Amino acid sequence: MERQGAYNMRRAEKGDAMTRPVPWPIVVYASLALADFGMTLVAFRLGAIEANPALAWFAREGLFEFVKLSLTLLVCSVAFLLWSRSLTKAVMLAANVMMLGVLAHHVRLWFSVL
Repeated sequence: MERQGAYNMRRAEKGDAMTRPVPWPIVVYASLALADFGMTLVAFRLGAIEANPALAWFAREGLFEFVKLSLTLLVCSVAFLLWSRSLTKAVMLAANVMMLGVLAHHVRLWFSVL
């Protein structure tokens, strides 16, 4: 006898969100964002300030870590859910290029300090 109602569970099928692998551009974005996060925290300890005005405000309020990680998780989650749309793929590739630029800026700053 099958139980009806809110607790009716079904088996995961191939193609379901829980069985799909995470596309590589999302993994790359998450990795680049975490590298940016780590480099920014080290820069903060050395006296640097955040260049992004919105994130600078959160940093002054003591919320930088929460907001930065939350935004990264939000971007990756939304991209995963909308991955079947071609626009999502283009946006994630553009975001990865942008994050590479941000990391290049970090590296340039590190070499100018050393």
